[in-house]
Amino acid sequence: GEQLAAFRAQDGQAYVVDAYCPHLGANLAAGGRVVGGCIECPFHGWQFRGEDGKCTSIPYAEKVPDFARVRTWPCCEVNEMLLVWYHREGVGPTWAVPEQREVASKEWVFRGQTEHLVDAHIQEIPENAADTAHLAFLHGPAILGGSDLRYTRSKLWDFMKHIWKAEWRPEPEPDEHCSRLLVQHTATVFGRHVSWMDLTVSARQVCPVLV
Repeated sequence: GEQLAAFRAQDGQAYVVDAYCPHLGANLAAGGRVVGGCIECPFHGWQFRGEDGKCTSIPYAEKVPDFARVRTWPCCEVNEMLLVWYHREGVGPTWAVPEQREVASKEWVFRGQTEHLVDAHIQEIPENAADTAHLAFLHGPAILGGSDLRYTRSKLWDFMKHIWKAEWRPEPEPDEHCSRLLVQHTATVFGRHVSWMDLTVSARQVCPVLV
């Protein structure tokens, strides 16, 4: 529910601040402009420093009050992404996102994006990766059974089976907040192995947010 403004200062450093100017609430992300290391409010020209959020200039005032500032958010650029640290109780970063070798070497490149609406609590998504026991039970029946759990295990689809073998483990220090999931998949139709459906997936999960 937070509204944020992200901008790149003229020296190339990226910053993220609260979107709304504390003066009269103008949206810094809609019409604000970069001036040096600051973002300038589009309404009255107040300039807020990306580093600490302090207002450094008010065009029509000789003195800037100490309370004039916007909240700043810890952020970093890694793996071709700008990442913002969020903690419900305002605690600062306690771990870092490691650089992914394949991204840094350009072995992996951006090919576009897909979006899915998942009706679940955000915590359930990362926990699902560590829950390897559900694979064979929930995803064992044929894909043709659909996603409606009332019909997924219907006897109608018994002619096709998915066999899953999975191993999940955390990574050692300093990346103990990361984990690896290795999944091997095979399928049978009327008891016969279908080799073209063999699949091996290695997934790395970085805390609750990146896979």
